[in-house]
Amino acid sequence: MSGQLLLHEFDSQVAAVREGMARLVPVPLLSLFTGYELETMVCGSPDISITLLKSVATYKGVEACSSLVAWFWEVMEEFSNTERSLFLRFVWGRTRLPRTIADFRGRDFVLQIRIK
Repeated sequence: MSGQLLLHEFDSQVAAVREGMARLVPVPLLSLFTGYELETMVCGSPDISITLLKSVATYKGVEACSSLVAWFWEVMEEFSNTERSLFLRFVWGRTRLPRTIADFRGRDFVLQIRIK
């Protein structure tokens, strides 16, 4: 393989990543942010805020004031950030929360009880 071919081997993939990031942050502004800030803007916060999660939680088949829901939130608060991330991955398919309530855009966190 020639050096020129190797140099441009991933151009289409890099362009796709750039296009995706540009949807969140205008390209001319990218240089204003640190790597961590960009990661947070694109991927969400690595710190799992129970307060934020509670604020977007909806309940089906159970009342928000029930003891079962209270126990759930107590356990979540006792979890380490890593355990919370693993929990989210298991139930939601993602390991981070969006940064703000507005960023959830209809992706509420639903606690649902099914009684047979």
